[in-house]
Amino acid sequence: ASVSETNPIEMTLNVSIASDDTKVTYTDDDNVLRTAWEVGDEVSVLGVDVNGNLLTNDVFTATTSGKSATFSGTYSNDSWTKKVFVIYPALSEGEGTAESKWRSESGVVFGAYKNNPYFEVSHPDVSNILNDPSHLKNVAVLHGKAQMTGSEFDVTLSHQTYVIKLNLTFPVDGVTPNFVYVRGFDKGGASKDPSKYGWTYFDDFTYLSSSTSMLIKNYETISGNKATIYMYGFAGVSGRTYNADDYFQIEAGGYTLKKTFTKETTIVNGKMYTINADFE
Repeated sequence: ASVSETNPIEMTLNVSIASDDTKVTYTDDDNVLRTAWEVGDEVSVLGVDVNGNLLTNDVFTATTSGKSATFSGTYSNDSWTKKVFVIYPALSEGEGTAESKWRSESGVVFGAYKNNPYFEVSHPDVSNILNDPSHLKNVAVLHGKAQMTGSEFDVTLSHQTYVIKLNLTFPVDGVTPNFVYVRGFDKGGASKDPSKYGWTYFDDFTYLSSSTSMLIKNYETISGNKATIYMYGFAGVSGRTYNADDYFQIEAGGYTLKKTFTKETTIVNGKMYTINADFE
């Protein structure tokens, strides 16, 4: 047919997660993100054609909870669909046109529209989240290719996000952190920022072409002199590798601290990394 046709059908989506990492409720357990789905969580089921162009975006909703979960929804079942991908968070906003592109509610995933082969990820504004990792569930991105059998999809999702747990200790009580940065540099001082962003195709995250520092805005005044802030970034498919003597620069509340890598370290998605920043 010269024009694709849809034949919507009710489907069940069975979602599991690669390795230990999953979504959506975050707890800080042994420096690894332990997570679980909650009833009501939403994912997008994306149908693409033989050229990788997006045809349909169907939002499915979790009906069970736990490390693996079942989602239900209506699949558009476009006749030109050759592959089906699942992404979290769901692209629940917009109309799927060039003028009104699909995006997640948090804005972490955006720029998707029909007959187009790519979407974008970035870093929406996150503010005032001292000592609380719960905001991560709105910005953690998971992705996978689904297999269809009868009226069911099966998919294993992989994290495209990692987390830095930043433990801050200030020399005085009552600091207001304001803008909290984690910047990356090589040993010569050239920028080597820790998070990637930009556009990528629906079938992988290889093409995130830009990098940036990690930023959390926090205008709450700390009670005492210690606080923890959970920051997130995108490591890309191959991870972010830092060599010995490369370093992170931590900035918060007018204080600056340099943390130097003592050996080659590759930061990968689906993990949490702790940095203790003791300012003087």
